[in-house]
Amino acid sequence: LWPKRIAYPDFSAHQRPTQGDYVDAGSVLVVKVEVARPLEKAVLYPGGPFQRVVYRFKYSNSDLLDRLSQFIIKANSETLGKPQPIPRPDSSLSDNKEAAAKWDAGETTGPAISSEIESMFKDGASMDMIDKALNTVELAPEHRQDPTLDIITGVQVIDSTYRIFILEGLADGNILRLLEEIPRVTANSKDFKVLYNPEITFTNRLYSSYNVDIKRIRLRETLRQLILKVDTYLEPKYMLTAWALMRLNEISNAGRMKKLRDLVLFPTVEQLEHMYKKLGDALSIEDLTGKKPVDKRKKQTGGDDAMPTLTTEELAAATAMPRPKHKAPTESFNPVYLQFLQTKPPPSDFVQTN
Repeated sequence: LWPKRIAYPDFSAHQRPTQGDYVDAGSVLVVKVEVARPLEKAVLYPGGPFQRVVYRFKYSNSDLLDRLSQFIIKANSETLGKPQPIPRPDSSLSDNKEAAAKWDAGETTGPAISSEIESMFKDGASMDMIDKALNTVELAPEHRQDPTLDIITGVQVIDSTYRIFILEGLADGNILRLLEEIPRVTANSKDFKVLYNPEITFTNRLYSSYNVDIKRIRLRETLRQLILKVDTYLEPKYMLTAWALMRLNEISNAGRMKKLRDLVLFPTVEQLEHMYKKLGDALSIEDLTGKKPVDKRKKQTGGDDAMPTLTTEELAAATAMPRPKHKAPTESFNPVYLQFLQTKPPPSDFVQTN
């Protein structure tokens, strides 16, 4: 007997079934497994003192870019420029008795992490100058994962259509202030998206090696164009770049922070640096500010300083007017040479002489 052939439905391009968002919908698959020995109790997603937030918005949204940048500069400069609290030393040790006595006397703060930024705050420096100073700050290893240092670290991935901010900080510190300053007032859309969950925390900072400067990575093509290139997945040397592109693409399409945590979709520093070397491009003024640079060579057409329009008669009269001379007239008369020409003997006629 021949097996019966099953007629599968022929889906067209617009009727083809799509992959469901099971994680976003909260679907759960329960599997019962019998083990031969007891398992050690472990936490699948351990919590910690840090939280992360993702902003994705249009490349041309210069207002939101400026608000984000100014808040990060202000928050990090205030943290690095103020005296840092110090824990009480253990007075049971002989070497710490003097330090513990000073702490009990009220000396509970130590020097600021960056003395340069502290002095700039006292002198009333502008935010642009403070931003340049922040770019030169290099955190010590003990400060990068310090659960009491309230700084914001992260990365910004830029292409010609969108910007993706991945920011991290203390769960009860500047991250909450950032969400109060720039909240999500509407549902996530294609033009603006915020991913954040106050119940999801992390044990460490992922981008602390970038210090307090938000790393900017400019892609030479759009993320959608790069993710569709076959060469990115075939070449072994592009493996880390492919991981970074796929994770960034999932972040762009995700609807909840839970999906990013459960599926480990945050790109690592190693993957981002590899992607920058292979597919990165130079930053322009528009990448940094979100505004197109003004061409100073173009003539201004409006404003009080603009030249008024002249009529035909006024233009003809202005053209006929003699131009003022700013130098003395050229001396082209040489009487000595003219007198020499009069007394100069005639040229010799060598043909007549021969």
